[in-house]
Amino acid sequence: MHYIKYITLISSLIFSLNIHSQIGIQTDFPRTLFHIDGAKDNPQNGASAVTTTQQQNDITIDTNGRMGLGTISPQAKLHIEHSKIVSGDEYGLKLTPGYGGPSILALQNDGQTVKWEANPSLGQQAQFQVQPTVFPYINNIPTNMTKLNGSLSLSGSDKILIPTEGRYLLTFDMIGLTTFDTRYAPPYQSSIYIYLYKYNTLTGTAEAVDAMEHYMTITQSTGEYMAFPTALYAGYCYTTDYLYIVFRPTVAYGAGEIPDTLYNGNYTVTSDKPCIITIYNI
Repeated sequence: MHYIKYITLISSLIFSLNIHSQIGIQTDFPRTLFHIDGAKDNPQNGASAVTTTQQQNDITIDTNGRMGLGTISPQAKLHIEHSKIVSGDEYGLKLTPGYGGPSILALQNDGQTVKWEANPSLGQQAQFQVQPTVFPYINNIPTNMTKLNGSLSLSGSDKILIPTEGRYLLTFDMIGLTTFDTRYAPPYQSSIYIYLYKYNTLTGTAEAVDAMEHYMTITQSTGEYMAFPTALYAGYCYTTDYLYIVFRPTVAYGAGEIPDTLYNGNYTVTSDKPCIITIYNI
């Protein structure tokens, strides 16, 4: 008889330890180390499975320190299972930007921390058309532009103002009428440089942030167009910065290595075949 009492007492203690090793709120049968049954709709026994629908209002923490929202079996440090149909909530996670909208949480260079930064990928921001201009051989000529559309504006006719912080990419639909030094016979393997500059008004300095040289075979001295698409990356820009673009005709527009004063070639942008610049926030 005494043995039966001892066995009963020991069994009760073991059961009590099991019960108190888990904490349940609104449930007497927690399924993890810490378990909140938000709607108090889980089975009131330890044997029946908790359905996916019932789990939608549950919060759990398991013995590995993983937290589950909407799940009693979290598979990551923070595991969110969201069903709009069950909960009625539009989103499973909502964060208030610490920078101002629109913003993104960006992983920093240490690979561990994140912080709010301005401007997610917003796509196309503006388009500009290069004004009709003659760009002479080996001269760096800033491009004058006319705004066609979008949220970016010009200062004067050659400076593209940055309205919000972010990373910017410029694409060019280049087309220009070629004129070459007539002392050389075609075909010409000709080229033109496109430079992208960024001016930082805080430091008062300008730097070439990207450039490309495009080659193309031209078969006649005058009356033929050099046309091609290209893209230049401006990097991360601030609202105090502005961008400007420089064209520089080079190979074959002048007569070889003769002194600069003897050139007569040029690259001409016309209004009937416009050169279009499109700016993207990426």
